[in-house]
Amino acid sequence: MKFSMRGEIVGKSAIFGMETAPSDDVPTELKISFLFVDGTRLEHAATYPGDFTEPAPWSEDGAQALALPLPLEEVSGTVPLRRVEVSSDGNEIEFSRFWDLDRLFPTDRTEFKNWMFRAIHRPKGEGTLVFLTRQILDHYDLNIGDRCAAAVIYAYRAMEMMDVEMTARAISVSRQLIDEADSLPENDHPRRGRQLLRSSLFTVLWQLYLSVDDKDGLMETLKAYTGEVLENDKAPAIVCVNLIPACLFYGYLLQQNGRTDEAETVLWSAYRYYRVKANELPDNPTFFYEFSKPFHAASICLALALVQRGDDWRGPPKELGSSRHIFQTSIRVNEPTAAARMKKNFLGMIRQSAD
Repeated sequence: MKFSMRGEIVGKSAIFGMETAPSDDVPTELKISFLFVDGTRLEHAATYPGDFTEPAPWSEDGAQALALPLPLEEVSGTVPLRRVEVSSDGNEIEFSRFWDLDRLFPTDRTEFKNWMFRAIHRPKGEGTLVFLTRQILDHYDLNIGDRCAAAVIYAYRAMEMMDVEMTARAISVSRQLIDEADSLPENDHPRRGRQLLRSSLFTVLWQLYLSVDDKDGLMETLKAYTGEVLENDKAPAIVCVNLIPACLFYGYLLQQNGRTDEAETVLWSAYRYYRVKANELPDNPTFFYEFSKPFHAASICLALALVQRGDDWRGPPKELGSSRHIFQTSIRVNEPTAAARMKKNFLGMIRQSAD
């Protein structure tokens, strides 16, 4: 017989299901092995279809799955889980493209790059990706830059899932790694260079604070981030991708708080920084494409700065300087419910300023 399996992690359990299986449902014995980095192997016997009694989280047609608690406590929780294997005597098992359980902890930097650098290569299941990044943050010590990259992925998942515990952890880890990344060399590699990694961490950190409605943390982080980079004329040009939207967001909040002189300084500086850095771009089509994204934010920075200065200026429609448009231009979170909550917090901060 031939089976096609899928598997992912949901919460504290590994979930196994069949993509395709023999229609006669002949009972089949399965051996499920949890393999840890130190060589420990914990095995579990299961029978298909008898033990597959849980609703499959990926299915709306009543498909059944097997849920097994992750045996992390059996190795004291100090050794990362490397992968999960499934075998069956006398049966051929194939693993579908939704089989996420064979890449749960990278043991070298090549694996990290192959698994994490591009979204298409990461686990398909959200729970598996969260588990993988959490294990990296807990156990991976081969490279600070790799840990920073994992922290950014984890932070965006925390915001999109609106998970309180994950968000608190993401804030703590991001703050820690911003300090640790300061020791890295400066270069234009987005996952290796000091300023670009710190920029990515600052970007998730200020959005994390917005997601939990912490205005003090938000303003403190935006001040530190924009102040650091705008004064660093040696930062790679591509830093503008995250920096300019952050400057727009910060400058607008400063305006709404009545701190008009500070707002004008931030907005003008952001616009001028973008213009200078545009001349420093390497001959790299990907960089040019990425650099086009903050162009819109830079134009609004200029518009708001001119209005702040009282210039007689005719420019784009006024709605481009509206709170709604500034939010959409600055935020990197796309999940609708999470973005709506962040927008509500943003508008609440503006109303507080007006009171």
